[in-house]
Amino acid sequence: MQRILLCCLLILSLSGCGRHIYTNPDRSAGQEEKDYYECRFDAEKSTGNLSSKDNRDSRVESMIESCMRARGYK
Repeated sequence: MQRILLCCLLILSLSGCGRHIYTNPDRSAGQEEKDYYECRFDAEKSTGNLSSKDNRDSRVESMIESCMRARGYK
């Protein structure tokens, strides 16, 4: 019983470390994931020539956010 509880706590604590989950009542979770990775691909491709990794990472996240909002996600 303690082992199950420990596993559940571990899973819950690690689940907060993932990416932002966008919501759209008209889209399934699978479609959200597909849209997210399409937006991420486009953002990575568009920022590939930026020299600063920190600047690139923040720009990628900003572009993903804009792309997902344009697709109707919150």
